[in-house]
Amino acid sequence: MTPTGSDASLEPGRPFDEPWQAEAFALAVQLHRQGVFSWNEWSETLGTEIAKLEAAGDEDYFRCWLNAVETLVARKGLASRDELAGIAAAWADAYRDTPHGEPVRLRPEARLAPTAGAQAAVSIALGLTTGRRVKFGLRYCNVGRFVDPANAVELLQAAEEAGFESAWTVEHTVVPLGYASQYPYSPTGRMGPRDDMPIPDPLIWMAYMAAATSRIRLATGILILPQHNPVITAKQVASLDGMSGGRIILGIGVGWLKEEFDTIGAPFAERGARTDEYIGVMRALWSMEKPSFHGEFFNFENAYCLPQPPAGRVPIVVGGHSKAAARRAGRLGDGFFPARETRADLIAVARETAEAHGRDPDDVEITASVPADLAELDALAALGVARVLIPVSPFPGMGATVGTPEEALAWKSRIERHADA
Repeated sequence: MTPTGSDASLEPGRPFDEPWQAEAFALAVQLHRQGVFSWNEWSETLGTEIAKLEAAGDEDYFRCWLNAVETLVARKGLASRDELAGIAAAWADAYRDTPHGEPVRLRPEARLAPTAGAQAAVSIALGLTTGRRVKFGLRYCNVGRFVDPANAVELLQAAEEAGFESAWTVEHTVVPLGYASQYPYSPTGRMGPRDDMPIPDPLIWMAYMAAATSRIRLATGILILPQHNPVITAKQVASLDGMSGGRIILGIGVGWLKEEFDTIGAPFAERGARTDEYIGVMRALWSMEKPSFHGEFFNFENAYCLPQPPAGRVPIVVGGHSKAAARRAGRLGDGFFPARETRADLIAVARETAEAHGRDPDDVEITASVPADLAELDALAALGVARVLIPVSPFPGMGATVGTPEEALAWKSRIERHADA
């Protein structure tokens, strides 16, 4: 088993005895592609382990490969060797006790590492899961040809029939001509080839689609929360959630386009602090019998805001590609959506932050972009990703994977297969 500069160098050299071993192999490939370790690091570490193995006259190449993954995790300070050994034993016990199709969860007394980040590192390295189900959604649904309501209705009705769980929208109230702010997801710094791109208001678009569908969830991905009055937004979202039968997911973000904030009259420099507070404002209005809130930007006492959402809450998914976004998701979010790359380090930050704030890290649901190679879907599931979003309209760096109702229907068998994992 000679290391080379390709994914084949990760091949453990013998058939997998357990499902989690196959998932661990897929995760190692995924970790490399996400930049957690380089090929040089992998080749050097694996070569050392192979030399040890052959010197001992052993032929357990899977153990050799697993040792290399563990070494890289420990070297990067995510967990010590003692922590790795302890957590691996606890994970092995949990794995044996977990029915197929369910996520592996450690008992509280078995959490041997000091941080959720260390536990996440080990679960990533070892891939210990029994095959989590993955939900599929569509994204960029309110732009491109789906600005036309007839096209949008056809798409979402087909998506509903195919088994897609959700449809996600984007928001920009205005796009000032010739903006200087840098779009964070494109090397050109531009959101698209033109600034005059139609983007219907996401909540209005979702209300129209709610009337034309019955099961598919409708989500913002994302709503630029600090540009909105949170009291009015809470009212709008709660009304839409009630009228759609509890199908709304509120994806939120802080925004990046300063010129848009300036046009709206929202303070760009305060957007992080306002986002945090606005989440608290909305949750108070959605859940309290006599809603009251006292913060830096909003203060009210006994302010009825009815109707409230049927469940007393609307899931809030924090979007973003930064550690600040991951920490916000861990502190305040019901989910985390790294907008483009599925980065294991950001997922670990979100989970570690959740635990530091007394929350169960598993309560932060992870949403991810569909990988270019669909063979990596199992690796995403093993990483803890619960939902994968597939673009229906092209954006910089991301083409449309599903562009027609027929293409949405073609996903039905794949969706069913992952739903039964």
